[in-house]
Order: sequence, then C-alpha cells, then structure tokens
Amino acid sequence: MKKSLRFYLLFLLVSGYAFSLAAKTPTYVGYKKCRGCHRGERRGHVANKWEDSKHARAFEALDEKDRKNPVCLQCHTTGYGRIGNGGYLEGVQCEAGHGPGSEYKHGRIMNARRYKVNRAEQHKKAVGAGLWTPSVKTCRRCHRKNALDFKKNLSDERPLQPQ
Repeated sequence: MKKSLRFYLLFLLVSGYAFSLAAKTPTYVGYKKCRGCHRGERRGHVANKWEDSKHARAFEALDEKDRKNPVCLQCHTTGYGRIGNGGYLEGVQCEAGHGPGSEYKHGRIMNARRYKVNRAEQHKKAVGAGLWTPSVKTCRRCHRKNALDFKKNLSDERPLQPQ
C-alpha cells in the first residue's frame, strides 16, 4: 500500500512539473485576443488601426500559388514555422512583433490599472511572460532592402507602436 502511494505521489509530482513546463511555453493566440483591450479611444485605437493596415491584409495580398510558398508565408503570416502542423495566423498580426501571447495576454499582466500604477514593473512582468518589444530588427525580418521601401513602410505603420 505504501509503495503504491509513493508511486502515485511521485507520478503526480512529475506530471505536474511536466505540465507546468508545457504551460509556460508561449503559444500564438491571434489578434482577436488582443483586440478586446487594445481598441477604442482609451487605447489609441491600436486594434482599429491594425485592422485597416496593410499588415492585416498581408496574406490576402498573396495569390493562390504564393499562399503555399514557405518563403512568402514567413512574412505574410504570423507564426509560420512556429505553430504545430504547419499552421499560421493570416496576416502580420500583433504577435509577429510582440511574440506569442498566451502567457502575457491575461489580465494579471495586461492590466491598464496596474500599468498606470507602475508601468516599468508591469512591463517587466509582461516581458518575463514572453512579450517582445519590437525593434527595427524585428521589422527587417521582412522589410529588407530588396523588399518594399523600408523607411516608408515603417513610418506608415508607426501609429501601431505604443506611445
């Protein structure tokens, strides 16, 4: 009896540890999870601006042949090559620049009240949960010299950056 109890407790401990590791691997959640909090006047209409942007329609800009081309999908989708079974999110969504959001999207981290009280501390928590801070290097993954006019496109999309 004691032996089976020990085995059961050990099993729970190991499986709980394995589950906690798996749960902390950020996954892509899609812009609709971001949109709820990042739209409207109080949030600078960030989601609304994105919905009207070329980034939102990047996948739609591809013809049928290019929608199957891995080279095109790397830049015209979000998460291509990083989502299981060859999946991806259509368009250049929030997480293309901010990283997979499953771990930082929650109200305990993305919380306007907490950001207002201590922006630096709350941002540190978000980064610790996987939030990326986009940079020119992030944009240059796709906006290369031989692609679209980088400076023009970067400035066109600048309102999507936090103020």
